[in-house]
Amino acid sequence: MSAAKQLLDHKLLKSLSPLCDLSPDMLTELSTKSRVEQAVKGATVFKRGDRDHRTLYLLSGKLELTDANGKRRVISGNTADARQPLDGGLPRSVTAVAKTAVTLLNVDTSLLEMLLNWGKDQSYQVSHLETEEEDEDWMSRFLQSKVFLRLRAENIQAMMMRMQELSVKAGEEIILQGGKDDNYYIIAKGRAQVTRQASPNVPPMKLAVLGAGTGFGEEALISNGQRNATVSMLDDGVLMRLSKDDFIKLLVEPILQRVPYEQAQAMQGSDIEWLDVRKLSEYAAGSLSGARNIPLGELRLGLRKLNKLHKYVIFSNGENRSAAAAFLLSQQGLDCYVLADGLQGVPRGALVEVSDAEPEPLPAHTAPDNVVNLGASDDGRVEALMHKAKNRVQQEMRRTQAAEEARQQAQAEVARLKGEAESTRRQAEEQARMAADQARSEAERAAAAQRAEAMARQQAEIEAAAQRAEAEAARAEMAEQARRQAEDEIEKLKAESAAARREVEEQVRRSAEQLRKDNEKQVERLKAEAEQ
Repeated sequence: MSAAKQLLDHKLLKSLSPLCDLSPDMLTELSTKSRVEQAVKGATVFKRGDRDHRTLYLLSGKLELTDANGKRRVISGNTADARQPLDGGLPRSVTAVAKTAVTLLNVDTSLLEMLLNWGKDQSYQVSHLETEEEDEDWMSRFLQSKVFLRLRAENIQAMMMRMQELSVKAGEEIILQGGKDDNYYIIAKGRAQVTRQASPNVPPMKLAVLGAGTGFGEEALISNGQRNATVSMLDDGVLMRLSKDDFIKLLVEPILQRVPYEQAQAMQGSDIEWLDVRKLSEYAAGSLSGARNIPLGELRLGLRKLNKLHKYVIFSNGENRSAAAAFLLSQQGLDCYVLADGLQGVPRGALVEVSDAEPEPLPAHTAPDNVVNLGASDDGRVEALMHKAKNRVQQEMRRTQAAEEARQQAQAEVARLKGEAESTRRQAEEQARMAADQARSEAERAAAAQRAEAMARQQAEIEAAAQRAEAEAARAEMAEQARRQAEDEIEKLKAESAAARREVEEQVRRSAEQLRKDNEKQVERLKAEAEQ
């Protein structure tokens, strides 16, 4: 089923979570790359175990969600549940089936995650173009972050003293995507633009505009990874620069709480959760019992699912990714602990097999535009559409052929009747002339008059026959119009068939493009992990 394209306004997007956390510029970017889709009653939107990287919202209709135990619940559009993503975890934990015809908003998870990485829920406020004035106190705005509430005054003082002032020009690139820059930056004056290039062959996409008092560059420093975006200046301005060592020592380390495995095991309670921030393929190979998996790259998107009243023990293979995750959660006010030495400090035998995880890469059928799965492949749907169109074309051709035959018969009948009428008229005229010439007496004239009356009646019958012929001609013309309409319908059906074929070809092309992009991303991640 082809997706119904609709204009997504900001009012709709702002009503959904976590889209409501994005700036107007980000919502505009998201709206151009998202789509509204429709599914008929009984269609399967997704299945349990799917890993399709779609973030779906129910806009209208009813969906039935069935978990592994057969437990079912129904979600209706325009409700609080519908404002949250449909089973946002991966792999899918439920199967979603349309109870009625439904309308869905399809957002690419990778794009949403990328925008949220620079969204307004970051620890340092991302300024919109018109919301901040540069002459305000940048330091006051910078210190409004929740993370500074957990720092001692001497740490903040030392951090401010070790910052270096850096004058920059408009257009100057401060951080390059894919680069290794060992500094943390705060904008003291001016504005900077954040852009990211999804692949080498596509133009960069603007993610955010940063104003005075905004810090950037922390995640790559903590995880020892590459920069995931480019930051360039929009105006001449001033930056405050803090080295990686000072940033880690004065800002990150004081708020991280490390616990060894034995101490973490002793932390009992219903409010204690273990969080594995490794990739799904690593998690599937084995994890700690009862641990929840949210990869670091998807953690910002999964923040809404975390209970802020719980405490989280975060772990990965080492400490880099878990430290970055802990810092991110601390920015949101969550109480979290880093498992010391990660899984390297866990006793042998502590890892258990994870039965319901599915390893990467993504399934080959994952579509680039994330079209709703309706329980059949695109080829099957197009084949059914083509078969239906073919039958309709054949029916219209038969109707057209019958109309053409009727038109030809009517035309032949009209020509025959016109010929007979003309011949009868000539005969009547000739007979009248002959009768007049032969009439010599009143009797002969009376007889001629009688014959003339008879011929008049015959002429009236001929004219009536001619009228019937004209009526047949009119019906033939209507048949011709029906034939032309049938031909127009055939052309329309051919156009629909061609459009369906082009749609499949476009979906195949996008699928190949998305698979290529995903492979490139995976290669980049593997490189980054190898460097770690």
